[in-house]
Amino acid sequence: MLELMGLGFISGCLVSISLGFIFFLLIETAISSGWKAAFRIIFAVLLGDSILLGLALLFSQSLAQTLREFGPFLHLVAGLMFLIMGLYQLWKPKSTSRVSQSKSTALFVPAFLINVGNPSNWTFWLVLYSAPPVSLASVEGKWAFGLSALASIVACSAAVSFIAAKTGKYLPEKSVLHINQVVSLGLIAVGLYWLFFVG
Repeated sequence: MLELMGLGFISGCLVSISLGFIFFLLIETAISSGWKAAFRIIFAVLLGDSILLGLALLFSQSLAQTLREFGPFLHLVAGLMFLIMGLYQLWKPKSTSRVSQSKSTALFVPAFLINVGNPSNWTFWLVLYSAPPVSLASVEGKWAFGLSALASIVACSAAVSFIAAKTGKYLPEKSVLHINQVVSLGLIAVGLYWLFFVG
């Protein structure tokens, strides 16, 4: 059990600090609106990962088959979603205010959709639950692994947002807008990749 919890904690930490676009969105929000505002994104990620974890735990085999059958359609949906969000983020009106609670609140839904709609995230949870040692564990062991991974995701994301918020206040407003542009272009690039190069 302790081995599974340790593996879950390491897995959650790795996925939370990987160079995904939720990671950059979290940093941008923490810098522009503070670490408390970034917790809305962390909660969105926690909610999305909890859903994916539950589905992987209960239906890992059938979901893996479904992903194989409907892969091209899922890639199309994911690509369009990333592309639309990236374009909106890039061309929406820019605010010079560092504290924008309405903006950080509005990011909850996009963050949730990015997390749940990312096929890589589905694959991450399905692979973990379909391969040893997790696939061979008892039901209690699988839950211990999953809950440990979720706790690690929250803890690592909170640490990243806190550090970003503390260091970000020393950055000029122009740098914050540049970070926003990087996030936007990254979302567009991922969307184009899923549309034209996957599947």
